[in-house]
Amino acid sequence: MVLTMRSTLFYAPGAPPDLFMEFATGKFTIRSLDALLASVGPWEDGGKSVPMVSAPPGTCIVYQFTPTDKTSDFAPLVPVPWTGLRAGANLNLAGSPGAKPITSNWFDGYYKTTLGQNLPGMPLITSYLAPGDYRIDNGSGGADVGTFKASMTLPPPLVWSNKDRFTDVRRDQDLTVTWTSRNPASELVLVMGESTAATGARSSFMCAERATTGSFTVPTAVLSSLPATNPPPTSSMAAALGVLGMPLSVRFTGPGLDLAGFMYLQGTVNMVSYK
Repeated sequence: MVLTMRSTLFYAPGAPPDLFMEFATGKFTIRSLDALLASVGPWEDGGKSVPMVSAPPGTCIVYQFTPTDKTSDFAPLVPVPWTGLRAGANLNLAGSPGAKPITSNWFDGYYKTTLGQNLPGMPLITSYLAPGDYRIDNGSGGADVGTFKASMTLPPPLVWSNKDRFTDVRRDQDLTVTWTSRNPASELVLVMGESTAATGARSSFMCAERATTGSFTVPTAVLSSLPATNPPPTSSMAAALGVLGMPLSVRFTGPGLDLAGFMYLQGTVNMVSYK
Protein backbone atom coordinates (compact mmCIF):
# COMPACT_ATOMS: atom_id res chain seq x y z
CA MET A 1 0.00 0.00 0.00
CA VAL A 2 1.33 3.44 -0.95
CA LEU A 3 -0.11 6.79 0.15
CA THR A 4 1.36 9.80 -1.66
CA MET A 5 0.97 13.57 -1.36
CA ARG A 6 2.36 15.23 -4.46
CA SER A 7 3.00 18.88 -5.27
CA THR A 8 4.59 20.05 -8.54
CA LEU A 9 5.44 23.52 -9.86
CA PHE A 10 5.55 23.90 -13.65
CA TYR A 11 7.57 26.42 -15.66
CA ALA A 12 7.32 26.94 -19.43
CA PRO A 13 8.40 29.74 -21.78
CA GLY A 14 5.58 32.27 -22.19
CA ALA A 15 3.37 30.57 -19.60
CA PRO A 16 2.10 32.25 -16.41
CA PRO A 17 4.55 31.88 -13.50
CA ASP A 18 4.13 29.36 -10.72
CA LEU A 19 1.67 26.95 -12.29
CA PHE A 20 1.09 24.12 -9.83
CA MET A 21 -0.78 20.90 -9.19
CA GLU A 22 -1.25 19.14 -5.85
CA PHE A 23 -2.98 15.84 -5.25
CA ALA A 24 -3.12 12.91 -2.85
CA THR A 25 -3.43 9.26 -3.82
CA GLY A 26 -3.79 5.99 -1.99
CA LYS A 27 -3.36 2.54 -3.51
CA PHE A 28 -4.18 -0.71 -1.72
CA THR A 29 -3.39 -3.90 -3.64
CA ILE A 30 -2.38 -7.50 -3.21
CA ARG A 31 0.21 -8.90 -5.58
CA SER A 32 3.10 -11.32 -5.83
CA LEU A 33 6.48 -10.40 -4.38
CA ASP A 34 8.02 -10.25 -7.86
CA ALA A 35 5.30 -7.87 -9.04
CA LEU A 36 5.66 -5.76 -5.89
CA LEU A 37 9.40 -5.36 -6.42
CA ALA A 38 8.89 -4.56 -10.10
CA SER A 39 6.28 -1.89 -9.57
CA VAL A 40 5.06 -0.22 -6.39
CA GLY A 41 4.59 3.27 -7.78
CA PRO A 42 1.76 5.68 -7.08
CA TRP A 43 -0.10 5.19 -10.38
CA GLU A 44 -2.16 2.31 -11.68
CA ASP A 45 -4.53 2.04 -14.62
CA GLY A 46 -6.00 -1.03 -16.26
CA GLY A 47 -3.66 -3.51 -14.56
CA LYS A 48 -0.54 -1.47 -15.21
CA SER A 49 1.63 0.61 -12.93
CA VAL A 50 4.48 3.11 -12.95
CA PRO A 51 7.61 1.62 -11.36
CA MET A 52 9.19 3.41 -8.43
CA VAL A 53 12.89 4.29 -8.53
CA SER A 54 14.91 1.08 -8.38
CA ALA A 55 18.33 2.61 -9.05
CA PRO A 56 20.47 3.31 -5.96
CA PRO A 57 21.43 6.91 -5.12
CA GLY A 58 24.00 8.26 -7.53
CA THR A 59 22.71 6.32 -10.54
CA CYS A 60 20.10 6.64 -13.32
CA ILE A 61 17.64 4.42 -15.15
CA VAL A 62 16.30 5.01 -18.68
CA TYR A 63 12.80 4.14 -19.88
CA GLN A 64 11.67 3.53 -23.45
CA PHE A 65 7.98 4.16 -24.14
CA THR A 66 5.86 2.19 -26.58
CA PRO A 67 4.03 4.27 -29.25
CA THR A 68 0.67 3.57 -27.59
CA ASP A 69 1.81 4.47 -24.07
CA LYS A 70 0.46 7.98 -23.45
CA THR A 71 1.53 8.24 -19.83
CA SER A 72 3.45 11.45 -19.06
CA ASP A 73 4.94 10.87 -15.63
CA PHE A 74 8.52 10.14 -16.72
CA ALA A 75 8.07 6.36 -16.57
CA PRO A 76 6.03 4.01 -18.77
CA LEU A 77 3.26 1.83 -17.45
CA VAL A 78 4.25 -1.82 -17.11
CA PRO A 79 1.89 -4.83 -16.78
CA VAL A 80 1.48 -5.89 -13.16
CA PRO A 81 -1.01 -8.48 -11.83
CA TRP A 82 -2.89 -7.06 -8.84
CA THR A 83 -6.13 -7.21 -6.89
CA GLY A 84 -7.56 -4.09 -5.27
CA LEU A 85 -8.22 -4.11 -1.52
CA ARG A 86 -11.21 -2.27 -0.05
CA ALA A 87 -9.87 0.04 2.66
CA GLY A 88 -13.04 2.04 3.36
CA ALA A 89 -15.31 4.58 1.68
CA ASN A 90 -12.72 7.38 1.97
CA LEU A 91 -9.30 8.14 3.38
CA ASN A 92 -9.13 11.10 5.75
CA LEU A 93 -6.21 13.51 5.36
CA ALA A 94 -5.69 16.18 8.02
CA GLY A 95 -3.07 18.83 8.67
CA SER A 96 -2.69 22.48 9.62
CA PRO A 97 -4.45 23.58 6.37
CA GLY A 98 -7.54 21.58 7.42
CA ALA A 99 -9.14 18.25 6.58
CA LYS A 100 -9.50 16.71 3.11
CA PRO A 101 -11.25 13.47 2.13
CA ILE A 102 -9.45 11.27 -0.40
CA THR A 103 -12.20 9.52 -2.31
CA SER A 104 -12.34 6.09 -3.91
CA ASN A 105 -11.76 6.25 -7.67
CA TRP A 106 -12.13 3.88 -10.62
CA PHE A 107 -11.54 0.55 -8.88
CA ASP A 108 -11.32 -1.11 -5.47
CA GLY A 109 -8.25 -0.01 -3.56
CA TYR A 110 -7.54 3.25 -5.44
CA TYR A 111 -8.17 6.67 -3.89
CA LYS A 112 -7.38 10.10 -5.31
CA THR A 113 -8.21 13.75 -4.61
CA THR A 114 -6.90 16.95 -6.22
CA LEU A 115 -5.69 19.18 -3.38
CA GLY A 116 -4.91 22.28 -5.45
CA GLN A 117 -4.23 23.47 -9.01
CA ASN A 118 -4.08 26.52 -11.25
CA LEU A 119 -3.32 24.92 -14.62
CA PRO A 120 -4.85 26.50 -17.74
CA GLY A 121 -8.15 24.93 -18.74
CA MET A 122 -8.71 23.33 -15.33
CA PRO A 123 -10.83 24.58 -12.41
CA LEU A 124 -8.89 26.76 -9.99
CA ILE A 125 -8.39 25.09 -6.61
CA THR A 126 -6.51 27.05 -3.95
CA SER A 127 -3.23 25.47 -2.85
CA TYR A 128 -3.67 23.17 0.16
CA LEU A 129 -0.26 21.76 0.96
CA ALA A 130 2.06 23.67 3.29
CA PRO A 131 5.01 22.57 5.44
CA GLY A 132 3.89 20.90 8.64
CA ASP A 133 2.51 17.71 10.13
CA TYR A 134 -0.10 15.58 8.34
CA ARG A 135 -2.16 12.59 9.46
CA ILE A 136 -4.14 10.08 7.48
CA ASP A 137 -6.58 7.33 8.47
CA ASN A 138 -9.30 5.21 6.94
CA GLY A 139 -12.00 5.71 9.57
CA SER A 140 -13.60 2.42 10.54
CA GLY A 141 -11.73 0.55 7.80
CA GLY A 142 -12.99 -1.56 4.93
CA ALA A 143 -13.76 -5.13 4.00
CA ASP A 144 -10.11 -5.97 3.27
CA VAL A 145 -8.05 -3.46 5.26
CA GLY A 146 -8.61 -2.73 8.94
CA THR A 147 -8.33 0.66 10.62
CA PHE A 148 -4.97 2.39 10.40
CA LYS A 149 -3.41 5.74 11.15
CA ALA A 150 -0.21 7.23 9.77
CA SER A 151 1.59 10.55 10.13
CA MET A 152 4.26 12.46 8.26
CA THR A 153 6.02 15.81 8.42
CA LEU A 154 6.07 17.67 5.10
CA PRO A 155 9.22 19.84 4.86
CA PRO A 156 9.49 23.01 2.80
CA PRO A 157 9.83 22.16 -0.89
CA LEU A 158 13.23 21.40 -2.33
CA VAL A 159 14.67 24.45 -4.12
CA TRP A 160 16.11 23.77 -7.58
CA SER A 161 18.88 26.36 -7.48
CA ASN A 162 19.82 26.54 -11.18
CA LYS A 163 16.47 25.82 -12.86
CA ASP A 164 16.56 29.12 -14.78
CA ARG A 165 19.52 27.80 -16.80
CA PHE A 166 17.45 25.15 -18.51
CA THR A 167 15.21 25.87 -21.46
CA ASP A 168 17.30 24.03 -24.04
CA VAL A 169 19.18 20.89 -22.98
CA ARG A 170 22.14 19.58 -24.99
CA ARG A 171 22.05 15.80 -25.27
CA ASP A 172 25.77 15.68 -26.10
CA GLN A 173 26.88 17.36 -22.85
CA ASP A 174 26.64 16.38 -19.20
CA LEU A 175 23.90 18.22 -17.30
CA THR A 176 24.42 19.31 -13.68
CA VAL A 177 21.50 20.35 -11.48
CA THR A 178 21.90 21.88 -8.03
CA TRP A 179 19.44 22.16 -5.15
CA THR A 180 18.95 23.22 -1.56
CA SER A 181 17.02 20.95 0.82
CA ARG A 182 15.61 21.96 4.21
CA ASN A 183 15.59 18.29 5.19
CA PRO A 184 18.81 16.95 3.62
CA ALA A 185 19.51 14.08 6.00
CA SER A 186 16.11 12.51 5.39
CA GLU A 187 15.39 13.34 1.75
CA LEU A 188 16.07 11.68 -1.59
CA VAL A 189 16.21 13.80 -4.75
CA LEU A 190 14.88 12.60 -8.10
CA VAL A 191 16.19 14.19 -11.32
CA MET A 192 13.91 13.28 -14.23
CA GLY A 193 13.75 14.08 -17.92
CA GLU A 194 11.58 13.20 -20.88
CA SER A 195 11.54 13.98 -24.61
CA THR A 196 9.23 13.19 -27.54
CA ALA A 197 10.26 13.03 -31.19
CA ALA A 198 8.10 14.06 -34.17
CA THR A 199 7.37 10.37 -34.79
CA GLY A 200 5.90 10.04 -31.31
CA ALA A 201 8.87 8.01 -30.07
CA ARG A 202 9.56 8.89 -26.46
CA SER A 203 12.21 8.16 -23.84
CA SER A 204 12.80 9.31 -20.29
CA PHE A 205 15.32 9.01 -17.49
CA MET A 206 15.08 9.02 -13.72
CA CYS A 207 18.13 9.54 -11.49
CA ALA A 208 18.31 9.38 -7.70
CA GLU A 209 20.68 11.08 -5.27
CA ARG A 210 20.79 11.85 -1.56
CA ALA A 211 19.81 15.44 -0.81
CA THR A 212 22.97 16.00 1.23
CA THR A 213 25.10 16.08 -1.94
CA GLY A 214 23.42 19.28 -3.20
CA SER A 215 23.93 18.42 -6.88
CA PHE A 216 23.79 15.69 -9.48
CA THR A 217 25.28 15.38 -12.94
CA VAL A 218 23.26 13.51 -15.55
CA PRO A 219 25.85 11.99 -17.91
CA THR A 220 25.79 12.33 -21.68
CA ALA A 221 25.25 8.57 -21.94
CA VAL A 222 21.84 9.03 -20.31
CA LEU A 223 20.86 12.24 -22.10
CA SER A 224 21.76 10.82 -25.52
CA SER A 225 19.18 8.07 -25.00
CA LEU A 226 16.43 10.70 -25.37
CA PRO A 227 15.27 11.75 -28.85
CA ALA A 228 15.67 15.34 -29.98
CA THR A 229 12.48 17.19 -29.09
CA ASN A 230 10.22 17.79 -32.06
CA PRO A 231 6.73 17.57 -30.62
CA PRO A 232 3.83 16.23 -32.62
CA PRO A 233 0.75 18.50 -32.67
CA THR A 234 -1.11 16.23 -30.27
CA SER A 235 1.58 16.33 -27.59
CA SER A 236 0.77 18.35 -24.47
CA MET A 237 4.06 17.65 -22.70
CA ALA A 238 6.68 17.05 -25.37
CA ALA A 239 9.74 17.47 -23.16
CA ALA A 240 10.45 18.19 -19.52
CA LEU A 241 13.17 18.27 -16.89
CA GLY A 242 12.25 17.93 -13.22
CA VAL A 243 13.89 17.95 -9.79
CA LEU A 244 11.77 16.60 -6.92
CA GLY A 245 12.28 15.53 -3.33
CA MET A 246 10.86 12.55 -1.44
CA PRO A 247 11.48 11.07 2.03
CA LEU A 248 14.02 8.31 2.56
CA SER A 249 11.79 6.58 5.13
CA VAL A 250 8.05 6.18 4.52
CA ARG A 251 6.85 2.96 6.20
CA PHE A 252 4.10 2.42 8.76
CA THR A 253 2.10 -0.61 9.93
CA GLY A 254 -1.59 -1.48 10.02
CA PRO A 255 -3.94 -4.50 10.14
CA GLY A 256 -4.10 -6.29 6.80
CA LEU A 257 -1.05 -4.40 5.48
CA ASP A 258 2.20 -6.29 4.88
CA LEU A 259 3.97 -3.26 3.41
CA ALA A 260 2.70 0.31 3.78
CA GLY A 261 4.16 3.75 3.15
CA PHE A 262 3.03 7.37 3.55
CA MET A 263 5.19 9.73 1.49
CA TYR A 264 5.44 13.04 -0.31
CA LEU A 265 6.84 13.98 -3.70
CA GLN A 266 7.31 17.70 -4.33
CA GLY A 267 9.45 19.82 -6.61
CA THR A 268 9.66 21.65 -9.92
CA VAL A 269 9.27 20.63 -13.56
CA ASN A 270 10.61 22.78 -16.42
CA MET A 271 9.21 22.48 -19.94
CA VAL A 272 12.39 22.26 -22.05
CA SER A 273 13.66 21.21 -25.46
CA TYR A 274 16.31 18.53 -25.90
CA LYS A 275 18.73 19.39 -28.71
